[in-house]
Amino acid sequence: MTFFVHGVVTWLEFVSLAACIGIVVCRLLVFPRRSELPERGNSFTNGWKLFGIALVLIFAGSAVDLVLRTASMSGRPVSAVFPVISTVLLRTHYGRVWMIRIASLMLLTLLLEAGSKYRDTRVFLVSALFLTLFIAATRSAVGHASDAGDFSVAEIMDWFHLVAASVWGGGLFALSAVILPEIMRPADLPASLLASVAGRFSRLAGAAVGIVALTALYNAWLHVGSLKGLWLTPYGGTLIIKIVLFFLLINLGAFNRYVSVPMLKQLGGLDPGSRGFVGSLAVRFMPRPKDSEDARGVATWFLRSVRIEAILVVIIFFFAAILIQQVPARHALHAMSGHGHSQSMGNNR
Repeated sequence: MTFFVHGVVTWLEFVSLAACIGIVVCRLLVFPRRSELPERGNSFTNGWKLFGIALVLIFAGSAVDLVLRTASMSGRPVSAVFPVISTVLLRTHYGRVWMIRIASLMLLTLLLEAGSKYRDTRVFLVSALFLTLFIAATRSAVGHASDAGDFSVAEIMDWFHLVAASVWGGGLFALSAVILPEIMRPADLPASLLASVAGRFSRLAGAAVGIVALTALYNAWLHVGSLKGLWLTPYGGTLIIKIVLFFLLINLGAFNRYVSVPMLKQLGGLDPGSRGFVGSLAVRFMPRPKDSEDARGVATWFLRSVRIEAILVVIIFFFAAILIQQVPARHALHAMSGHGHSQSMGNNR
């Protein structure tokens, strides 16, 4: 039961952290600039509301995580851990990182409240982004990668993986829940604006996907190490599910990058650019909207696809949270081989 609760708490933290990072990055790099929305201004109210909700969930998840970690470290039931929480906070690496994380969350909350009038400024956005990235680093500092030591290559690669996944996944949350509905609200759909925003996000997502893939390969080598570990351990089985979902997400992303975005650009009077070999294949084999000449129809198609991507990201984060609760495949195989060796010696006696 504790395994499941801890997995769910970690999952909610992943989703919330991704939402915070994605919202700030998209507000900074993707959301329409003030010059692009002359009539309505640069409203991002719903985005900051979502950011605030995500912050509350991270606070709550961190508190529950502390209780569960203390129970695991002390060997006590959850109901009896409170007298030893102070010991965990003051005398363990996890406790020190946890306090740094809470201090960062409090600072980010103060920034969000005190700087409410300046949320459209670059100084505010860069400051908020720095704090969210630092909070992500505290997550990597207490995961499997931290076994290699503070600021090790393994920990840094894990942080890169988490940040890139959050930029991509959280960006999808921001795009589907805030940015696209804001742009599509007028009856006269600004197709050129939608195309510009979609193009900016597509470039951002493409860079994030590349980092996710490279760091995932490193993490798989570090924690799995072999095909045997992939097939014969619970960690490997969970990772396989995550990989399958990742490829589904890649296909949807490729559809939007090579089909939806060029169509939006063309309808908005912008240059769709060269598709290249991959784009040509995508156009040939991927489905298209029934009416590719209707801007709102294509925009609705694009929004629906982005929301499906966002749902897939939420599911992938769940399996990522489960991976953190499991023994890495490399260690599990070592334990299995040691157990088999012990049994063999026992049988020879």
